This record gives sequence, structure tokens and C-alpha cells, in this order.
Amino acid sequence: MSLVNFFLTAVTVALVCHPAGAVQSQNEVGLGHTSNANLSSTDERSDTFYRLSTTNVWPNADGRFRLRVAFEDYFEEHYNDFLSWNASQLWKTLSAFRGWSLVGSVFGRHYTHDSPGFTDESFSHIGVNAKAEHRDKLQRGMTLVWGPSLEFRQYIQTSNRVDNTAFANAMIEFEPRNNWELDVFFNVGALLSSRSEFSRLMAEAGGGATYSVNKTWDWSNELLIRRSHFLNREVSTDTVTTRSRGQGGRVRTVSTRETYTTVALSTQLNRELNASWRAGCELNWINQSSESGYQNYSAAELYGRLTWIF
Repeated sequence: MSLVNFFLTAVTVALVCHPAGAVQSQNEVGLGHTSNANLSSTDERSDTFYRLSTTNVWPNADGRFRLRVAFEDYFEEHYNDFLSWNASQLWKTLSAFRGWSLVGSVFGRHYTHDSPGFTDESFSHIGVNAKAEHRDKLQRGMTLVWGPSLEFRQYIQTSNRVDNTAFANAMIEFEPRNNWELDVFFNVGALLSSRSEFSRLMAEAGGGATYSVNKTWDWSNELLIRRSHFLNREVSTDTVTTRSRGQGGRVRTVSTRETYTTVALSTQLNRELNASWRAGCELNWINQSSESGYQNYSAAELYGRLTWIF
């Protein structure tokens, strides 16, 4: 069975196995173009891709169950083609912990060919994630959302690599006016890997803004800045020290920890066509610099989509 057929089968199963009215379904088809499909500075290639996705939500007594399946296919750089899935359950209120909600999920990403491996994460993997949130009303139009998250991820095409990640998350949501929604966030975390060269500390900050017009148009923007400090990956540089009066110099080797700095920007415009159809487009940009230069890359992406909701 091809992955496209698998995708269509997943949509059919989601619709048939649940009674009408019980499922809220959002199905998307989109076409995009990226300036750097490989997220690489040494093998930078632009490419066009299409994306199919279905997101289905079933409300239940505890909260809601959500299933998302997506397939992305590149026209030329086929080793970047992948199928991803995510199944999650939201518990709105935990009876034992008043004011807390919990989301538990299982997920996976499976490259249809060998994993491209251009970045630390571009390998096929499966995982489990749990995130707890507490909401505190600070004042009118301002809410603090905070809590921990844990993730277990196994890279199924990379021998003996298992990543365990813990984050402390904090976000403030603002609603200064009826047609504006704003948020700022700051997260800190640690990733401990069975392969020590991937273990690192992370800090990230950013924010978002959404502006709505007559519930028909909405324009949203997001910014993310992330700093990663590796615990067991070193970068060595050689410097030549010259002695006085033209005497020969000596080479000194200096070792520092590898670091990544990642900046991502996104802007998107969405239009409600009618009760069942939405259209939208988005422009994404990402830049990463590293102390070693090994993981330096920059990419811009333009993507348009049509969504059917029922």
C-alpha cells in the first residue's frame, strides 16, 4: 500500500468508524515551495511540495480525543517525503489536581526513503509526550498558562538513539481588544540522549499575534528564538601565536561547547469562504547558526492551502 493510499484509508476509517455528529473533521490539501528543502548549507536545494492532512476531534466526557495524519511529498528531493501522525487525549480538568489540564499523546514521523539526516532531528522516529497546564487569571484580558512537559522519542532508523526531554513552560495570553489575540512565552528544558553527542540544554522565547476581521479574515504572526547548548559536543579551533622579532609561532587549540541559535518567523493569512471551507497562505522563514558551522542553514517557504471542515 502506498503512503497516499494509507492516508486516504486513515481518513475513511476516521469517518466510517464514528457516527455522524460525533467527529469534528478538518481536511487540508496544500501546495508549497521552499528555498532549502534539505535545511543544509552544503546541499541547499529549492523544491516544490504538496501536503495532505486530516485532523479529527472526538469530544468525550473528559475532554477530547484528537487524531492527525499528514503526508508531505517533494517533487525532486524525494528523501524528504514523510508520513506523520499524532494521537492525543486532552483531560480538561484533573480531579486530583484542581485547575490542571493534561494532554497525553503518541506520535511518529516516517520518511518514505532513507532518513535524510541533514539535521539532528531529520530521522524517522516515534514517541510519547505528556504536557500539564495550569491557567491563572492575572487580570482582565491577561492569563498565565504554565506547566511542565515530558517527551520520550526513539529514532527507529538510528541505532541506539533514544531522546528524553523535559521542559518548563510559561506563556502569557493577552486579549487587549475583541479582534486581537497576543501571547508571549518562555521555555527552558533539557534533552538527555542515549547518544551523548545529542544531549543539550535549551531555552526558547517568542510570541504571537492574531488579528481578526469580522470573523472572516484573520492574520497571524509568530516568532521563535531558541538557544541550544550541547553538553558533550565540542568545537576545536586552532590559533597561531606569533613570537616577537620574527621568531616562529606556536599553535594553540581552544575547545568550546557546540551551540545552536535558531530564529523562526511565520506570517499567515486565512479566509473563511463559508461554513465548510477555508483558504489560506503562509510565509515561513528559519535561520540556524552553530558554533561549528556544521548545522548552519537558512530557508524560506511559501505555502497555500484549502481546508474542508465538517
